[in-house]
Amino acid sequence: MNPNSSLPGILLMTAAVFFFAAKDVLAKMAGDAYAPVQIIWTQFAFMTAVYLPVLVVKFGWGILIPRPLGWQIVRGLCIVTAMGLLYWSLILIPLADATAMAFTAPLIVTALSPLLLGEKVGWQRWAMVILGFAGALILLRPAFTGDGLGYIVGFFAGVFMGVFYALNRKLATAAPPIASIAYAGYIGFIAATPFTVFNWTPPQEGDGWIIFGFVVLAAIGQTLLISAFRYGQASLVAPFHYVQILAATLFGWMFFEQLPDGYTWLGVAIVVGSGLYIALREARQNKAGA
Repeated sequence: MNPNSSLPGILLMTAAVFFFAAKDVLAKMAGDAYAPVQIIWTQFAFMTAVYLPVLVVKFGWGILIPRPLGWQIVRGLCIVTAMGLLYWSLILIPLADATAMAFTAPLIVTALSPLLLGEKVGWQRWAMVILGFAGALILLRPAFTGDGLGYIVGFFAGVFMGVFYALNRKLATAAPPIASIAYAGYIGFIAATPFTVFNWTPPQEGDGWIIFGFVVLAAIGQTLLISAFRYGQASLVAPFHYVQILAATLFGWMFFEQLPDGYTWLGVAIVVGSGLYIALREARQNKAGA
């Protein structure tokens, strides 16, 4: 395989978003009983408990200080904010709609690529970014089969997730992959803890399987996500986040009997089309330059 190929990153991203869609099903189930901040705190607490001991054993205590510290903290705050907003939107609106609103993330990556990553973005990619945001505006006004606030919240979840994706690529060589996962986990855990203290609901005995499944799926998905940006160019890998809408639609229908309406499908088609155009065009350019 061509060492410059982004195919491994694309495959890892595709797998990651299927795990995330399954995890979001459980988050939506838990949302009726627990605050979003408690859900996100549980996710990051589990990640910290799993990855921190492995990190210390393999690299020593010194690895626990993230480098570069400032960017790693910003990255951690972005993911905890993005996930908290996403879980909030899942409570308010259908699963597929909340997922669709978060689809601004790959567009944010492309827009930030020149600034954060030093990647060249031509006029055609900028045109697709603009078109994609037009699709996002359509997504902001579907039939509102839930609380309208949920669509706004989902949009900003995508914005913060996009910054997180871009920083993943920027910091890909700054630390070993497992360290990058651990940093996001314990920085998110620390940031969410003060808010969780004031929004804590004791877990119910019957919710044990939901909580366990949620944290396991989240850990696997996060591992695949971090790895995806290590093995592929951000502007090529990120658009494959769109595959999650297929899984979210399927799971939404299976578990909640919810399907997107016409406006949502139109917006998704525009956003996905623009992202895939960017990915395919850059893939052709990379092949031509190989």
